[in-house]
Amino acid sequence: MNHTESSIQLRKSNDLDAKQVHKLICLLENENLDLEMFTQMFSGNVRDPRNIYLVAEENGLIVGFISCHSQVLLHHLDIVYEIQEMFVDEHFRGKGLGRQLLENLQNEIQLRKGKYLEVSSNKLRDQAHEFYQLAGFNRTHYKFTKNLNA
Repeated sequence: MNHTESSIQLRKSNDLDAKQVHKLICLLENENLDLEMFTQMFSGNVRDPRNIYLVAEENGLIVGFISCHSQVLLHHLDIVYEIQEMFVDEHFRGKGLGRQLLENLQNEIQLRKGKYLEVSSNKLRDQAHEFYQLAGFNRTHYKFTKNLNA
């Protein structure tokens, strides 16, 4: 498939995007997430002014998504924005769409006078690590997780 960047529109996400974004997040996580629960959570998150949700769309089809949440962190004495999810459909990769999503996110954060952007990435996603490093992110932390229900 040959797609030109000019045919893709980047925009803020809204409630109507839930089903299509659900498909992308299921691919990202390699898991079939409950659509009804996802839609409820998505709707709450997309409406929360602390969050930034952006989509890349071609002819009504969402082919890329990035979500970012913000919170006040004491150790920064400031608001820190953190990318929670980012996914570009495999047919649209390698064409700069991820970079465009990230640049639009950074522009939105700067409009909000934000200074800090962080991202965590699964240790198995080497291509994502390379992408973020090429985008100017520095590998400065380790992230540890624990499932309290296990």
